[in-house]
Amino acid sequence: MERPQALESRPSLPEEVARVLREEIDAGAFAPGHRLPTEQKLSERFHVSRPVIREAVSRLKYDGLVTSHQGRGVFVTPLSTRHTFRIEPAALNDRKDLSEIFELRMTLEAEAAAIAALRRKRAQLSVMYDAIAAMEAAVRHKTDGVDADAAFHKSIAEATDNTYFKQFMEFLQSRIYASIRAARHDLVQDETRAEIDINEHRNILEAIRRREPSAARAAILTHLTNAARGLKLDKRILDHADKTRR
Repeated sequence: MERPQALESRPSLPEEVARVLREEIDAGAFAPGHRLPTEQKLSERFHVSRPVIREAVSRLKYDGLVTSHQGRGVFVTPLSTRHTFRIEPAALNDRKDLSEIFELRMTLEAEAAAIAALRRKRAQLSVMYDAIAAMEAAVRHKTDGVDADAAFHKSIAEATDNTYFKQFMEFLQSRIYASIRAARHDLVQDETRAEIDINEHRNILEAIRRREPSAARAAILTHLTNAARGLKLDKRILDHADKTRR
């Protein structure tokens, strides 16, 4: 197999590495059940750092192409269990596609929040509280808080206690993460907007804590609509969200 060129000068190194590995898996270079090379070997092969390899492998996990086993490594998943839904990262650079991703998030996460309000457990509320505390710390330290924000939204899916809801949200996790990153881009330098964003998360949490599904649905739609509005996304999506919230 021809060795790919080093990827040092290319943008989005994890996605470039993930793309090459994805193509090799699709082509059968790594058969189902085959263990991928170690992080160290992949790092040497692609001439990138191990954190880049780790993120690239995470993207393959989100796509359902590989699974990790503690102490054993990362293995190619069987064809019958692979995820078939994927939003390409390039879509996030296109305003129309980003609008559609937000529309999908609004539909999924609104219902997830409503169900979570009925079924949430104390441990899941604890994760949400911790995520909000981490977002507050991010404001103080002038960091983006993307990981904390993503953890908050993931915990809502977990709180639905619905296996397929959780799995489908996992299918989308890397793209949800990217859309959160886009939405939070300007919050680092704008503490007022950052505090508004944190209050929106608090409102979602409180509605879920009080077991109020309608309020939880409305709160998360308010949050996602405001994020979409800040990104100047498609007005049709914003109008639809406004009508749904009423």
